[in-house]
Amino acid sequence: MGGDMAAERKCLGVVHATAKGYDSMVPFINKYLQGIQVLNFMDEGLINEFDKVKKLTPSVRKRFARLLETADTAGTDLILIGCTSFIPVALALRSHTETRVVTPYEAVSADVVGTYRKVALVATLQGGISPALDAITLRDAQMGTATQVEPIVMEEAFRALQDGSRETHDALIIERVGNIEGVDAVVLSQFTLADLVEPLQRVCTVPVLATM
Repeated sequence: MGGDMAAERKCLGVVHATAKGYDSMVPFINKYLQGIQVLNFMDEGLINEFDKVKKLTPSVRKRFARLLETADTAGTDLILIGCTSFIPVALALRSHTETRVVTPYEAVSADVVGTYRKVALVATLQGGISPALDAITLRDAQMGTATQVEPIVMEEAFRALQDGSRETHDALIIERVGNIEGVDAVVLSQFTLADLVEPLQRVCTVPVLATM
């Protein structure tokens, strides 16, 4: 019986380009994915290379493709893209994978569109804005709505996190987002921001949503 139960256990593969994103996901995995096997696939050099050139070069795309292929051939039942900057590559490649590939924005765009007139979209890298904006735009087209989006990119917070100062990273985000006005909701556009939902909700007068 034990062998049958183990065989039925579902496996989620999560593709990362930074350990910081994984660290932010752990509490959510422990809370919501009990009984699910989670395999993590990571290439931290990807985010460093991307940050230097600010674009998805052929070299970056090839490295990510190899990482996604590893996840696809590891016996996973579902693959979640855990780094927002590489979602465009994942979307281009998912028709070539046997395992279904999903992004965090498919769910959050459904929560936003039709509910909020204007949202602030918060990221610490420019690459974290475009995929979320694309998902909201696509959902708007499907729903016949027109959600206004105010992008907020805080690269100084990313630098602090890369330097090992999570405290500075969090303080910068809370100070900037806590004072925002003129929006109906705040969307945190990266997994590395997910654990700031509760502290931000204490200082924000509008709902704070995460992509997790």
